[in-house]
Amino acid sequence: MGNVIANSKGSKLGCRMLARAQELTPLLIDLRRNIHQNPELGFEEVNTAHQIVRTIEQNAQGVKVSTIAGTGVLVVVGDAPSVLLRASIDALPIFDLKQTEYMSQISGKSHACGHDAQIAALVGATILLSEQESPPNIACLFQPAEEIDLGAKAVLKADVIQQFPLRAVIGFHGHPALDAGCFGVSSGPVMACITTVQCRIDGHGSHGAEPHLGADPISSLAALISDWQIALARRVDSRESVVLSVGKVEAGTTANVIPSSASLDATLRYLNPNLSKTLEKIMEDIARSVEMKFDTTIHLKIDRMVPALVNDAAVTTYVSNGVIDVVGRQGHFSATPSLGGDDFSFYLATIPGCYFFVGERQKERLAYGWHDPTYDIDEKSITFAAAVLAMAGDNASKGGR
Repeated sequence: MGNVIANSKGSKLGCRMLARAQELTPLLIDLRRNIHQNPELGFEEVNTAHQIVRTIEQNAQGVKVSTIAGTGVLVVVGDAPSVLLRASIDALPIFDLKQTEYMSQISGKSHACGHDAQIAALVGATILLSEQESPPNIACLFQPAEEIDLGAKAVLKADVIQQFPLRAVIGFHGHPALDAGCFGVSSGPVMACITTVQCRIDGHGSHGAEPHLGADPISSLAALISDWQIALARRVDSRESVVLSVGKVEAGTTANVIPSSASLDATLRYLNPNLSKTLEKIMEDIARSVEMKFDTTIHLKIDRMVPALVNDAAVTTYVSNGVIDVVGRQGHFSATPSLGGDDFSFYLATIPGCYFFVGERQKERLAYGWHDPTYDIDEKSITFAAAVLAMAGDNASKGGR
């Protein structure tokens, strides 16, 4: 790895944090690569948790380590934490198609969303915070099962963090469109509400040459998809970010038989939480309209899986100051909201917080995104992220600088 240079425009403490993070970099990269080679899916992260615990117990000072939500890890620095720092630790059911010495050794599983780097960064921040002369009161959460939207719920169900006097929660995610040493931070909505749409259309089967003797669920399904897109474009303010993507369609067995049923699965994403009821009404209205047009019956199931992620202005200021403390103002950028989602938003229902983006783009690559089967990072990002997390947590625990 190339040298990471402390920025002279950062604060003195921020520069010290970055310098110490650089000393930890070989340890953190080794941890990241070991976890990258051995990815584990949601609630299966047993070895991952073991590596986190072992690294922290061997390198952090005076911390209290425990398990949470089955395969998660909770580390307390100081006493009575007022701030929670959170990283996700699970992998994805995606084949790793890149060719590196640290590529996944588990067929069909990979860290294609960079959670391995999140782990390394938060382990680094935990060590940095524990080494302070007067360690701040901070809890570091290594959360399982983010990719299946169940991890945050399991943590909250454990009723552990609710016992802490928390006034801020801070989460983060690597971003492959930002360079290492750059951070995207903004208040307000930054990640979307995740709503799943499941639909079964019942018609009446017939010969393909005699559609008038049946009720065609495939034509009904095609019209439903098209009409939904048109209605969303015309009944929702065009300044709102809304997207409906149909990812799965099933119908029929052969070319000359109109089947009795068809089905689809879709995801509906939007940033403005106030749109929920409006969007659901549009989906229902169109379904009823298509039913009448094709004489089919549409069974529609709409589930709000994860709420929109909306950053608190005050906590965002603590994070912004942490970024500037470490890398200076030239490394601080406004975060572009994403229609991806993260179950971090469940914590924000009761605790003000901020979720920010860490630049980790590999400069030699063409544009790539999350869940790419060749996903990889610029490992310098881990060093910067560890220092920024530590500074942001320290700022928030003190209520500012």
